[in-house]
Amino acid sequence: MHKIINQALHFGASDIYIDSVVRGTAKNMFIAYRIHGVRELSQILDTTPHDEFFRYLRIVMGMRIDAEHVPHDGSCTLRNLGINSDGDVGCALIPSVRGYSCTLRVSVVHMQNRSLTDVGCD
Repeated sequence: MHKIINQALHFGASDIYIDSVVRGTAKNMFIAYRIHGVRELSQILDTTPHDEFFRYLRIVMGMRIDAEHVPHDGSCTLRNLGINSDGDVGCALIPSVRGYSCTLRVSVVHMQNRSLTDVGCD
């Protein structure tokens, strides 16, 4: 999860979308980033243990781990994730037929209060 959030910070993404994908008998994760209002930079992670990732995500975000088939909302600071930056991460987690669908909203202090010119709108 730290690698995914660090990539989002590097790209300047505001949202991270993580969806479960079933390939044969294995569950994988499809990851996309929202950068300047456009959903892009998609990838599929084949090696990540699917269930362990979402269990860890629920623990870190302060969600209940005993209720698995209900939607959850949670949040944490970037510092709690071991990332040396000031900001927060909000999480909305929804169970689906394939596993989970998750949206992470990254709010970094140095990205706030930017002008339209700073984000590419002239």
